Amino acid sequence: MDNLEYEFSGQKLSRSRENDFVIEVKPKQEQPQDSVVEFSVNIVKALEEKVSSHNSSENKRVSLHQLKKVFCESLDSYSLTDEFTNTVWAFAKVNLY
Repeated sequence: MDNLEYEFSGQKLSRSRENDFVIEVKPKQEQPQDSVVEFSVNIVKALEEKVSSHNSSENKRVSLHQLKKVFCESLDSYSLTDEFTNTVWAFAKVNLY
């Protein structure tokens, strides 16, 4: 039920049978699978770059697994805001880590 959008048509929405209206239920538009996979691949590539950049300049090394874990946990703690997207929020947490 979460993936449904409702469109109401008609003059007035009331319980009266005199005013006819139609409720049209249709599935939400999903992003094509290819773009979602491409987005995920780009996230992993960016995290890999952060690992190599950090490990080349610091004594304390990090792994890709650690940064993925921080990224995913950050998404869980994200609160919806107009200021930042969840991806920006997660990368900020990775940078702090």
